[in-house]
Amino acid sequence: MRAGGSPGDHGVPGRGGEIVEKGDKVRFGRDNGEKTLGEVVKVNRSTIMVKQLESRGTMKAHPVGTVWRVRPSLCTPADGTMAPEVQARLKAGQDRDFAFLRGERLPVMGQPAVPRTRTEAAIMSDILGAYCELSPENLTCDGELSGAQVRRRAAALRARLQLLFREIGREVPEEEAYRRAG
Repeated sequence: MRAGGSPGDHGVPGRGGEIVEKGDKVRFGRDNGEKTLGEVVKVNRSTIMVKQLESRGTMKAHPVGTVWRVRPSLCTPADGTMAPEVQARLKAGQDRDFAFLRGERLPVMGQPAVPRTRTEAAIMSDILGAYCELSPENLTCDGELSGAQVRRRAAALRARLQLLFREIGREVPEEEAYRRAG
């Protein structure tokens, strides 16, 4: 980034009047949102394309290398180092792409059992609750949710079921969960 100047063929003004150019390291994100380190790969007239250099997001992790179209006003100059919270996650053995979260969603069979801290009845109650939440009227909130919201909610509930299956040590069919509860 170079200070001042007017936008030309080689850059656009970023936050604070700096000129954003191809190859610059920037932090992008909203003022009150997550800031991510990236590298400018293309400069357009009103937007810039930024390649992500560190992981972004917690619920839906965007992998390193994702290219984002960003307004220059959402970019600030960066020194090229990772944010402190990202460095802390890496030191704790959690990779850039949040594989530690995805690791909980692996198939149940062939995985080591999770040590039980709750009774089987409590786990079965939670399994039944997850199955009930997956019923169409509960999943869609009686038709009030959009398709995308329904898919997100169903995926989260299925992931919850997989964790519960790991905790109990086997897959529990819906019918068995209802029988045990009644």
